[in-house]
Amino acid sequence: MQLQRTFAPLFTPSVLARALPCLLAAAPALVHADDATETLVVVGSRQAAAISDVSGSVAAIDSDTLRRQMAGNLQDAITFEPGVEMSGIGKFGLGAFNIRGMTDDRVKVLIDGIEQPIFFNAGKNGNSPHIDVINEYGTGIEIDTLTAIEINKNAASSLFGSDAIGGAVMLRTKRPDDLLQGQRSALGVILGYNGANREFKSTVESAHDFGAWQGLAIYTYRDGHETETHDDGADVIGVTRGQADPAAFRSHNLLLKSVSQLNSDHELSLTAELYQRDYDIDLLSMEGYEIPSRRPGALPTIYTDNRMEQQQQRLRLTAEHRWQADLDWFDQSLLQLSWQQAQSDNDNYRTKNIDCLEGCVLVRNREDSNLQLHSQFDKEMLWSSLAQRLSYGVSVIRSEFDSFYEDIELATGEHQSSTTTMPKAHAWRTGLFAKQQLELDNLPLQWDMGLRYDHYEARPDSDLPEHNSDALTFNLGALYRMTAQWSGYATVNTGYRAPSLYDLYYRLDLPHVTVAPNPDLEAEHSINYELGLRWIGDNATLEWATYLNDYRDFIEVAIIEHGYPEIRQAVNVGEVRIYGSELKANWEPTALPGVSLQGGLAWSEGENRLTGESLDTVAPVNASLMLAYDAPGEAWGVALQNKYSAEKSGSDWGTEGNLTAPSYFVMNLTSYWQARPDLRLSFGIHNLTDEQYWLYGNLAGRIEDPQQNIDRFSQSGRYVSAQLQYQL
Repeated sequence: MQLQRTFAPLFTPSVLARALPCLLAAAPALVHADDATETLVVVGSRQAAAISDVSGSVAAIDSDTLRRQMAGNLQDAITFEPGVEMSGIGKFGLGAFNIRGMTDDRVKVLIDGIEQPIFFNAGKNGNSPHIDVINEYGTGIEIDTLTAIEINKNAASSLFGSDAIGGAVMLRTKRPDDLLQGQRSALGVILGYNGANREFKSTVESAHDFGAWQGLAIYTYRDGHETETHDDGADVIGVTRGQADPAAFRSHNLLLKSVSQLNSDHELSLTAELYQRDYDIDLLSMEGYEIPSRRPGALPTIYTDNRMEQQQQRLRLTAEHRWQADLDWFDQSLLQLSWQQAQSDNDNYRTKNIDCLEGCVLVRNREDSNLQLHSQFDKEMLWSSLAQRLSYGVSVIRSEFDSFYEDIELATGEHQSSTTTMPKAHAWRTGLFAKQQLELDNLPLQWDMGLRYDHYEARPDSDLPEHNSDALTFNLGALYRMTAQWSGYATVNTGYRAPSLYDLYYRLDLPHVTVAPNPDLEAEHSINYELGLRWIGDNATLEWATYLNDYRDFIEVAIIEHGYPEIRQAVNVGEVRIYGSELKANWEPTALPGVSLQGGLAWSEGENRLTGESLDTVAPVNASLMLAYDAPGEAWGVALQNKYSAEKSGSDWGTEGNLTAPSYFVMNLTSYWQARPDLRLSFGIHNLTDEQYWLYGNLAGRIEDPQQNIDRFSQSGRYVSAQLQYQL
C-alpha cells in the first residue's frame, strides 16, 4: 500500500518559487589575516581573532585543507584534528561530533552563527534495534558549500549558551566574494566520485557582482549507496552478515546568498538553504533477528523482511545586518534573524512471528522548527596604556517540536496506537552575554573574561508539567606572550546543557520495558581547566594543550525499577572527569621547497566518578601525520596522510564485556593536477594497505553477540576517489 507522509517535501516547485526570491542570509565566511599567515576565527571569542590570540584550544579547517584531503563529508574533514572524532555507519549514517569525549547534544553545532537541531537518537533507550527508529542529526550539511570549519574544544556556554558544554563547531558557508575573487562573474562545476559508497556528485556554483549587491548560488546533487565495510565480511542474509546492508540514497542541496553594501556603514546579507535526502535500506542483517521473551515458556520475537525508508529535510532562511556605527556604546553591531525547519520521516517495515504476521510499518516522523534572533555589539577602547575589546548581546530562540508516531498493518491497513509517544512541545531560550578582553601596552599579557545568563522554559501540549531552569556561566583566560614566537595561556570555562524536550517528555511503552518522561530534570553543568603553549616561527608552528574537565548532573537513562516491565527514566546521575593532552605541529622546511609536514597527537582518559568506570566516548591514543609536496606554482601536488589509533579494550570501556576496538594504522594517498588555470583534477587512494579496522565509536556499548557480526561495523577497505573542478 502507498503511505502518505505527514510532512511535505521541501523540494517542490511551489516551495522553490517562494524561496528563490527570498535569498535569506548567513554570517560572513572565515576571514584571513592581512599577511595571509594566520586564519581568523570567531568560534573562540565571538569576535574575529587570530588563533594565536585566543586563550584556549581552537582549530580551523579551511577550504584548501578540505580540498587537499578530498573530504567527502564532515567525518573526513575532521579526521586529522587531535581531540575531535565522528563515528557513525549503517542505516543512520554519520553520528555527532565528539570533542574530547563529549558528543551528541553536548556539542553545539552552528551554521553561519545559527544553531542547528540537536542530535536525536531515540533508539538509545532500549535494547532492541527496533525499539525506536528515529535518528536525526544535522548531517544535512553539504560540504561543498563550506569555506571553513571552526572548532572550540572547551566548554563554550559563556559564548553560545546551552548544549556547548563540551565545545562548539561553527560551519561557515561560502560568500559571493569567495567565488568572485575580484572578478565580475564566476561559474564553476565540480564532479566527483567516492568509491567507499559508490557515490557520484555534481556541484554547480555561480556568483555575480551586480554593483549594488553580490549574489551566489550553489547546487549539489549526490547519488550513492551504502558505505561499504571491509571485503572480509560475510556477504550473507541473516544475523551473521558481515557486509553493510544494501542501501541507496539521493540528496539535493541548494544555497542562495546575496550581500548588499547599502552604504559605507551598512551591509545586509540574505540566505536561503534547502537540503533534502532520501535514503532506503534493506536490513538484511536483521533477517531472523531474535529477542528472547522474559516470560517463562513464551516464544521469542523473530524479525524478518526488515527495511527502512527515510527522508530528511532542512530549510534555513536568515537575514543579517552589519552596521559600522562608531558610536559611544558600540563601534559595530551584528543582528541576525533566522527561521529554520528540520524534518525526519521514517517508515520502518518489518514482519514478526507474534504480531505483525503479514507485515507492518512503523511510521516515525519528527519536525523541529525554530525562530532565532541574535544580536551582538562590539566596542574597542583605549585608556592610556590599557586596550579593551568588549562584546555584548542578546540571543532569543523559540523552538517547536512535533512528532507523528503510528503503527500500520500492511495487510488490513489497520492503524494501531504506537508504543512511543512524544507530545508536541515548544521551548524558549533567552541568553544575555558579555565578553571583555584587556591588554596592557607595557606588559605582554592578555586577559579574557566572559559572562552569560541563560533562561530555559519548556512547555508541552499535554498534562505534563512545564520545565524552567536558569544558568550562569563564565570564562576566564590569560595569554602571555613570552617572545615574538612563544606564548602560553591558561583558561577556566564553565558550561551547561539544559535538558532537551526529548529528555523531558519522551515516553515508550513495550511489554518488557517502559521509558517514562521526567519533566523534573535539572541542567547539566561543567567546569574545565586548560593550559597551553604555542610557538609560531617563519616556517613552522607548534601547539600543545593539556586539560581537565569535570561534569556533574549528567542526564542518563537509568533503570529505576526492575521487573516486568522494566522501568527506565532519564535522571541526573552522572559525575564525569576527562583529562588529557594534545599536540599539533606544522613544518615547511626551507631546504625542501614545496614540502610540508603536519602532525597531531591526542591522549585522553575519562572516568565516571560515581562508579569508577571508564567512559565509552573517550578516544584511545591517536596520532596523525601528513607529508605533502606542492610543485612550483601548485601545478601539481601529492600528499600521504597517515592515521594511527591505539586499541580500546577491557577496562578502557565503561560497558562490561565491550568488544575490543583493535589498533590500526591507515594511509591515504591523494594528488592533484592543475591541468589549466581553470581545470583541476584530483585523485585519491584511501586505506592504501587495505587494512580492516574499526572506529572505536562504532563499537561503543557493543558486547559479544552471535546475532551481530563485528565485521559489519568495520570501515571501508581500499577504495579510490576522484574529482574534477572546472571554472568556466
